Amino acid sequence: MLSAAKAFSPNDIDDCEITQSETSAQIEALWREYSQQFSGVTRPVPAAIYARYSSRYQNSIIDQVRTCLEFASKNDIYVPLEHIYYDVAKTGRHGKRAGLQQMKDCLLSKQVETLLVFATNRLYRKSSECMNFVEKAVKHKKRRVVFVMNGIDSKTDSKWKRFLLFLSVFDEFASEMYVDHIRASHMGKFDRRQVTGTLAYGYRGKRISDIANQKGKFDQEIIIDEPEARWVSKIFEWFVVLKLSINTIIQRLNDSPDVPESRKGQGAWTRQAVTRLLKNRRYLGDWAYGVTESMLMSEEGYVRQCERDEPLRSQHFEELRIISEEQFQKAQVRLLELKQRYQKRKNRIGAIDRPAQILNGLFFCPDHDRSLIVGGSKSQYLICPRCQLKSREHRSLHSYLRRDLALELLCEKLAGLIQEDEQLVARIIAVCQRSVEHYRNLDDSDIENLKLRKKQLTRALNLLLHEEPTSESQALDLERIRREKREILTDVEKQLAAADDQNISILSIPSEDDIHKYLKQIEVTLLNVAKFGPPAEVDALRELLFQLTSGRIEVFQRGGRSKKEGWLEGRFTSSLENCASRELFGRYGNNPERTALAVEFRKPSDVDPRVELVWSMHQQGMLGKEIAGELNCCRGTVSKLLKTAADNAGEPLEDGRTRRASLTHKVCKAPIYQKIADEVVEDFKQGESLANIAEKFDCSSPTVKKAIDFWFQSRDLPVPTTADLREQMKQKAFEWDQSGMPLKTIAEKCDVSDVQIRAWLNEVYKERGVETPDRRKTRHLNNSGQSQ
Repeated sequence: MLSAAKAFSPNDIDDCEITQSETSAQIEALWREYSQQFSGVTRPVPAAIYARYSSRYQNSIIDQVRTCLEFASKNDIYVPLEHIYYDVAKTGRHGKRAGLQQMKDCLLSKQVETLLVFATNRLYRKSSECMNFVEKAVKHKKRRVVFVMNGIDSKTDSKWKRFLLFLSVFDEFASEMYVDHIRASHMGKFDRRQVTGTLAYGYRGKRISDIANQKGKFDQEIIIDEPEARWVSKIFEWFVVLKLSINTIIQRLNDSPDVPESRKGQGAWTRQAVTRLLKNRRYLGDWAYGVTESMLMSEEGYVRQCERDEPLRSQHFEELRIISEEQFQKAQVRLLELKQRYQKRKNRIGAIDRPAQILNGLFFCPDHDRSLIVGGSKSQYLICPRCQLKSREHRSLHSYLRRDLALELLCEKLAGLIQEDEQLVARIIAVCQRSVEHYRNLDDSDIENLKLRKKQLTRALNLLLHEEPTSESQALDLERIRREKREILTDVEKQLAAADDQNISILSIPSEDDIHKYLKQIEVTLLNVAKFGPPAEVDALRELLFQLTSGRIEVFQRGGRSKKEGWLEGRFTSSLENCASRELFGRYGNNPERTALAVEFRKPSDVDPRVELVWSMHQQGMLGKEIAGELNCCRGTVSKLLKTAADNAGEPLEDGRTRRASLTHKVCKAPIYQKIADEVVEDFKQGESLANIAEKFDCSSPTVKKAIDFWFQSRDLPVPTTADLREQMKQKAFEWDQSGMPLKTIAEKCDVSDVQIRAWLNEVYKERGVETPDRRKTRHLNNSGQSQ
């Protein structure tokens, strides 16, 4: 069995399987040629061969194995077929290769004592890795290593280590030299606006040459792909103008059948794909080559992309612009906000419905520094998970925050803040003016200091993220420090984004009319939400609430600890000036003054408006379970509301079991006999027997009788007795007999015997004074008619 490994893409599966099978067959045929020469070899421990090539456009495994087998036959070295290892289309820059690993396992298990390799660069491309492997094999495992084409043999040559070191260093140097040549070629193509790698979504290559390279590819010029570019513009519009969340954008892209197949065929849209699209400066026409550098992680076996201090090449192609500068800058500012807001938290529960989506991550327990999560009965409340771990008397927040009430009162409070402040417009204009002066006065040294500060904060935050807490208190302190660092870093990034904008000199201060319209629009939106509930699209509303509340509302307990005596109070700071400056002026205001606000999350009146509604339903004869379903609450709440209503009305509340006995409608779900009553009576009037009707509806005869009784009782009609049913069946049998129906068929329809049918018919004929017909004569005539 040959041991091999091959790397391939999904599009090359068929070709790779053919190459793999052909390679195995060729090696097996080649080994048979040399197997006769191995017959005289009496060496007890065999040898192994390892071969490799990097690119799938090569195929040199057979030549390497042939050379090693020739050396083995000349030197009386036996190589079994199962110990020929190779890797197809695997780079030598890292050690994660199946064939190489199998060869190492073979050496460790002492199955072979000699390793034959075609050349030094077949093991590793890095000299340190090659020397380390050979040192371990020769010194520690006492194995013989031979590089056939290089003439290096660890057993016969005492200077083999020097030559191996020299050749491995030369191999590493040669590979790096090839990289420099390729990079120089790519930079030349980049200057000519040609394709040098994977293109971003919205662009494609246009063939400009008829001469293909060794990989069968042609030189291509970068142009805009119009269908994809329209989707790029639409994504920026959704994110910047409509304020949609990234999750909503992902859902729209994946649900739309109009997304070009050239991109959607590679897989579904993800958060990473949308975020990278929104951050890509190529849509402004700013292109760069060599932004990152590939760093080989030898031990881990993968290549990491590390960002360079500055790209190798950068150029602006105005003809490749898709997005305007203003729209791109607004997208970056919002991405910075989302980066701070949506930090990954352990044990985070996702949003359940629209109110939860709006308020999720906005309310915090100050004692535990933890955001409230959805919980309680039917997930109607926001609770602190840390407080729930303690008994009620020791909780910081023992009351639950009802989500719909919190949204209503919060919107009313913010709308009232706009209505009551008469000097708000003047302050917004002043903040915008100060922002213009601040950003215009920034010089190069200030920008460099901001960049240095950003690097320091990023480095400190990375260290904090990798730090593992040893206790719960330390975890809370660590999370608090991380949040503070993120807030400072976000503020520095905002200042850098505004300072780097070239359009700062042409910005205009918004007029009073524009500010009045903006504030009026916010006021109307908040009042509509407070009155009618959240809209269908909640992303813009969530964005607005986070801006107006600074993204954090701390909740405190008020009132007593007994049930119905306590309530919650929310405290937060708001700066309408900064929010209006960001939306109308396009820049964050630097107003340090913020208004401290408090909201008591409880109704001004203790009278529940549902009391009168519940009492009205109760008077109409509705059951408690039906009322609970109408109000979307539990039956215990209905009982409490009924007791309150009865006390207000001055009437005693009747016991539920006694009341139920007096009701005609005793169950919420209609029983089966009531559901089938109309159809049963219709069949009954046609003369069908109870047994036949029961068989038709898959029930019992008593159920059919109960359905008939219910039908007549519900219409105030006399319920037919058993004698009435029998009399009706007699008359129906007489009608069928008069029509010429055979007695056997009549008996089957009535579900009785033939004898019973004859007795019924004789009684009916006698009652009507009609002579009973001779049935033998009738049967004879019927048989004669059939014979004719």
